[in-house]
Amino acid sequence: MASGRAEGNLCVPGGAKTAEEIVGITGRSSGAVDKRVAVVACRGNSQHTRTKMAYQGFSTCHAANRFFAGDWVCPDG
Repeated sequence: MASGRAEGNLCVPGGAKTAEEIVGITGRSSGAVDKRVAVVACRGNSQHTRTKMAYQGFSTCHAANRFFAGDWVCPDG
């Protein structure tokens, strides 16, 4: 943006309104802003995934997640 060579529609989270404001500031053109939607693919329960280990360490989810990226095996993240 600072170089003046970027298009105005690169701030996808801002949507069309932000793209219009960027164009007004930079004077560059702006194409359509593609709407994107985040999807959580892992359903996260014992019917759809399995546990990595028999965890017997820290007793909070935060601690287990911090050290082992959680107790569940989820190929979708």
